[in-house]
Amino acid sequence: MGGVAENEVERKFSVPVGANLVLPESLGEWAAPRQFDLDAEYFDTPTLALTRAGWSLRRRTGGGDEGWHLKSPRAGDARVERRVPLAGSVPPASLRREVGHLLDAEPLIPVARLRTARQEHDLMSDGLVRAHLCHDRVTAQAGEHRSAWSEIEVELAPDEPRTTLDAVAAALAASGCGPAEHSSK
Repeated sequence: MGGVAENEVERKFSVPVGANLVLPESLGEWAAPRQFDLDAEYFDTPTLALTRAGWSLRRRTGGGDEGWHLKSPRAGDARVERRVPLAGSVPPASLRREVGHLLDAEPLIPVARLRTARQEHDLMSDGLVRAHLCHDRVTAQAGEHRSAWSEIEVELAPDEPRTTLDAVAAALAASGCGPAEHSSK
């Protein structure tokens, strides 16, 4: 298939309007934050076949994982993300083949654009990253519809136990954050 496939274990949280992120210090040491400006263009068929089936396909610039990202439907807190290096403005053939069974010969076209101001923090222990916490301020446009929101995404490092995700979720809930309405932007 080409590219890199990873199993993502993550949860998303809504942030109360006007709230500032307070990192839960009880969980360990947080590395200094990093700032990124992300620009993601989402692709789907004119009938939104990928979205209806739980898939997402985007071309993202900015941040540490620029490129094409294809995410499978979610199974609990996990989903598979396949990444292909950034090249061109049309979805790579390898990713298109992976969702070909959903396309019914429909074209993949840009359907939405998200611009995100991201502040990323790493939860550390003994010099190793345990989890990534991203505070995103998002503006989105799909056709004539525009919206904006703030959310937090917490993603576990590979081999980190899910109890870490549960602990971060509990700390965020205690600070007023709730589960996000949607599991994916």
